[in-house]
Amino acid sequence: MRAKKEIIKVLTKNDFLMNIETAKQINLADYLHSLGYSPVKQQGI
Repeated sequence: MRAKKEIIKVLTKNDFLMNIETAKQINLADYLHSLGYSPVKQQGI
């Protein structure tokens, strides 16, 4: 398995490539909020 060399393609307004370590640093709640989604309920805060 080539996990370190694996590239994740993320499609947003601008297409860009990132590696898995960069992807793991993105706060999912913040990313979804930037797309206009709001949580109904948050747990574990």
